[in-house]
Amino acid sequence: MVRRLLWGIAAVAAIAGCDARDGGPAREETDLLVPPTLEDALLRMEAMLDTARAAGLDAGGVERLYRAEQISDRLLETETPFAWLADDYSVEARVRQIQSIADRVIARVRGNARREDLDADVAVLEARVVELRDALRGGGREAPVPVARLLAALDSTRR
Repeated sequence: MVRRLLWGIAAVAAIAGCDARDGGPAREETDLLVPPTLEDALLRMEAMLDTARAAGLDAGGVERLYRAEQISDRLLETETPFAWLADDYSVEARVRQIQSIADRVIARVRGNARREDLDADVAVLEARVVELRDALRGGGREAPVPVARLLAALDSTRR
């Protein structure tokens, strides 16, 4: 119920042309839709970052950075093919790293950071997005046994 209410508020804000976050551009109605898969969302985010870099991070480029960050905020809502990557890393952990870098990029935009610092962070963000897309293509596996379960099993064998 609360989630539906929040979606309704977000939709009204988008239609009204304002963003709930101070200083950012308004989301288009299509941005309110969550891409169906993580791969789709990452691909869309990569395209936004490419466009931002091509625009020279001027006004149009900054708009794309905000949109890429908005996509990053929604990555955990997407459908993932598996929980763990073949390289023994959690998909969720990688997504959270991407979200953190995207937040740092926007903080630098809002703080009028030096152009070189902003460019470097955008390059790191785009690299992490590409790395996760590549890792997803490499396949996944089941999650490892939780440490608590391993400790419980060890404790039961001692008795």
